[in-house]
Parts: sequence; C-alpha cells; structure tokens
Amino acid sequence: NATLKADYNLLHQSGHNIYLRPASGYWVNIDSGSGLYVGGSVSATNTITTTKTVDSGTGALIQLKHFRSSGATGFGDDLGTIDHIFKDSAGNEDVGVSMVASMGGSSGDNTHGSESTKFKIQTLKDSGTLTDSLVLEDQGVGFGISSPTTHYDHVLHVHDSNGNANIHLTNSTTGSAAGDGTD
Repeated sequence: NATLKADYNLLHQSGHNIYLRPASGYWVNIDSGSGLYVGGSVSATNTITTTKTVDSGTGALIQLKHFRSSGATGFGDDLGTIDHIFKDSAGNEDVGVSMVASMGGSSGDNTHGSESTKFKIQTLKDSGTLTDSLVLEDQGVGFGISSPTTHYDHVLHVHDSNGNANIHLTNSTTGSAAGDGTD
C-alpha cells in the first residue's frame, strides 16, 4: 500500500528500488542494493525521524542489526556504525566523528550468556586520521585508548601518545578553569 500527498511521485524501477520524490525539495530512495537514502535541497531538513506515541512504555527505537549468514556474530565484528560526514575545503567528503558498536569487549566472548561488546567514538585528528577518543566496554572507560586496561574489575583509563594524559577534577567550590581543582 502507498499513500502519497499531492505533488509527490512514486517511482518503481528495476532492481526492486523505490524512489519517492516531490516536485522539489527532498527525496527518499529505498535501494535494494544500498539501503535507505534521504536527501534534498539546502532548505530541506534531511532528517530521519521515528515517532512512537503511547501513554506508557518504551519510546521510539532505531535498531542496527548485524548477522552473519554463516552463523553467530564473531569477535571484532562491527555491529553498527554511525558516521558524521562533512566536506573539506577541496570538496572531499570526510568522516569527522564515527560511532562504532562491535562484538568483543575485554573478553571477546560471543557465547550465549557471556557476550561482551564495545562502543567507541572516534574523532578526526589534525593528521586526518580517525582516532579512538572514547571507548566503553565491559571492563571500563577509555579516553585516547582502544582497550582500557586494569588489574581491577573496572577502570577509567586516560592515555595520550604525546605523554600529556591527565585527569582534572573540579567542582562548584574549586571552579572549572584550567588551574582550578586537582590535576
């Protein structure tokens, strides 16, 4: 079933692709080989929105699912990635921030009941390389390091390859400037 507002065109072409395009503005493509695309003119909002209206219960949900056709998801498999992309001064598309969920926290186990996962946020450094800026896994939190390590059960691990790692603790009494609190 399809319901279209006035001035919209629904096109079905070979390859099981569906294109929804108004006379002007944004467009939606559902491509059997590549996925869902939402785009449009500068004035369009270009957002994907999911809405759930209920009086109680859980809210709206977006799921990124990863399954192997040959069996269980494996250690190190990316479960889903969201990239924030911009154009540089030469017109090249660059990933500025990448958020990646993957199998395999510290244990790397995907056995039912013992699974572990990792979530990382990578940011673009001056060198043009995406670098792990924040990593969350079952053993702890890491800043500037891909795998937080500790001899204890949980850790906050801060690492800087230039030797400038530090933890700065402040509160409402000490103030929040660079010289306030405890370094």
